[in-house]
Amino acid sequence: MRLKHNAFGLVFFILIFALLTGGLISMNASTKAHTKTSLEQALQRGVMEYYILNGYYPSSLKELKTVYPLTYDKKEYKITMHYQNKSTLPHFTVVEK
Repeated sequence: MRLKHNAFGLVFFILIFALLTGGLISMNASTKAHTKTSLEQALQRGVMEYYILNGYYPSSLKELKTVYPLTYDKKEYKITMHYQNKSTLPHFTVVEK
């Protein structure tokens, strides 16, 4: 009888542990997606602010950062800027590493 009780307790513990681990993994993926979206929106706001202040779009990410400093985890995300000319809105790609 005691062996069945201990086995039930062990199974219950493993089940709770699995549910908590799954929830944390799901929450982490959701947080990363939200962070990426926030970074993309910040880049768009920065480009628009740069355009309003200067009358043209920045030609590089470095140029954008002179007016609109960005703070993000460079180990987690790579930003690529696709520039055409000073009168065309540049396109950004944010990729998780």
